[in-house]
Amino acid sequence: MQRALRNALLIIFIVASLCLACPIAWAESGILVVHVADPQGHPVVGLVIGVIEDGGYAKTDFQGKARIRLGSNTQEDSLVSLQIVACPPGTDLGIANPWNGQKVPVPSFKSDRSVEVVVMNSRDLAAMRNTTISVTLTAKIKIKKPNVPKKTNK
Repeated sequence: MQRALRNALLIIFIVASLCLACPIAWAESGILVVHVADPQGHPVVGLVIGVIEDGGYAKTDFQGKARIRLGSNTQEDSLVSLQIVACPPGTDLGIANPWNGQKVPVPSFKSDRSVEVVVMNSRDLAAMRNTTISVTLTAKIKIKKPNVPKKTNK
């Protein structure tokens, strides 16, 4: 009896070790993992993000990660567009990266890579997209020379 118990525990240990040592075993086909953060790199919690093409949407967790189910025809390296479906309460966010609806490639389902998404306040994002405002702000920036005392010859 003790030998059977020891063998069963050994098998459980080996299977658990293989699962922990091989994250690829946890990868799911047809799932796009995205990591959503603000411009400072802080995770955005509670944002519902999805793909515009055939597929679903998911809510970001406390790490800013969401697992979006893709359509059955979407394969690795396919290009997909992301969209915000719902913002966390009290926020009005827009996608800053990928910029202007740029499509992102779906990473290999066998990897643990995620698509990085940066979101920011929609008003700030609109100002960045307005080229007139961007050019005006850039033109008003003046580069100041540091106050360095002049050397005198004595």
